[in-house]
Amino acid sequence: MFNKSSKTLIIYILSEDQKNFDPTISINKKILIQKLKRDGLNPEINNFFLLMWARYQKEEQVNRTIVAKHISSGGIFRRFIRDIAGVSNIVQHTQSYQRNPDIIAVYNPALLHSALKIKKVRGGAIVLFLTNLPQGLARTRRWGLLRSWYYHRIEKRSYGIADKAFVISEATRTYAKVLGVPNNEIYTFSPNVIAIDTSIINSVKKGIVRSQYKISDDKKVILSVGRLEKEKNFPRLIEIFRALNRKDVVLIIVGEGSEHDRLKKLVAKYNLKESIICAGFVSRTDIWNYFYDADIFMLLSQSEGLGLVFWEAMYARVPVIGSMASGILETIGADGLRGFLIKDQEDTSAVSAKIDACIARGDAVSAMIEHAHAYVSEKISHTTTINDIIGGAEK
Repeated sequence: MFNKSSKTLIIYILSEDQKNFDPTISINKKILIQKLKRDGLNPEINNFFLLMWARYQKEEQVNRTIVAKHISSGGIFRRFIRDIAGVSNIVQHTQSYQRNPDIIAVYNPALLHSALKIKKVRGGAIVLFLTNLPQGLARTRRWGLLRSWYYHRIEKRSYGIADKAFVISEATRTYAKVLGVPNNEIYTFSPNVIAIDTSIINSVKKGIVRSQYKISDDKKVILSVGRLEKEKNFPRLIEIFRALNRKDVVLIIVGEGSEHDRLKKLVAKYNLKESIICAGFVSRTDIWNYFYDADIFMLLSQSEGLGLVFWEAMYARVPVIGSMASGILETIGADGLRGFLIKDQEDTSAVSAKIDACIARGDAVSAMIEHAHAYVSEKISHTTTINDIIGGAEK
């Protein structure tokens, strides 16, 4: 991940990712550190001050190198003010942390103005981390057109604020350019989703998930993993599965989110409780059991910056089927190269034929699977971390 000459960086992180926090308990240290490692932020050597928008206000020392500050969001109108002008007292929230930043990391373009206020007072380079496509993602949510327009305005007002960008794909690189980041200051990194789970992968035993759900050996498992949100397009996956009308496959959907109840109702409506399993949340410790018991991985997202779950499936040598979302298309390549692609209006018989090909595992599909595995292995073997591009204080 880093060499012995790496220097310690002071990194401020501005984020709205509330999944790391529980207002009644404390920060989920394990998940947080995994995400920092995944994004090349080197928690082993760097120091962090997290500014987190939440529904409550609190500060806590996570460990020797990480301090988290929870800032009350103050409602939706406060958010608009924050996004457009930056929170007026954002610098005050940093006063308890005495060390000035080398880097101000931002995961949402809407937070760039807040980062700029910190930079003007405390210094540091603003680094935008793009792991998705914010405007495209907004379009898939409730009030999608309005949200998309709002992000369009944010992008216009935030042009040129970010000094550098860390991106995960060509699609996110293009988005960084839209935000005015010079091409020579945009760095592609491969999220470390495999290496952090190496010990788990090495201990996987096939058959655990089949046994858990009592899936007979004569049935094949189609696996889908993702947040149960509109952009993942799970209703379409269920509709396709229903139209296939196949008795030889079981669909397992792993994830949690706001679409959970809607999906459960669809499964009940179509009387598919025996063939569609909604597994809910599955920990990182257990998720690889699902990949290694799957015969096919399938996800039909409407928006995807890269599709890291495809990387995980491909690494596990599971044939993948995905939508034409830009990040998925970049991962799979041409139809049949590292997986199969499904167009928006793909005929059911064509989908069924691709499923049959994955199940049969003929020479062409076997070559496709090995090509996919080699592609992911090559990607994760070349890692760029924040310490590779920015110097800091001596350790």
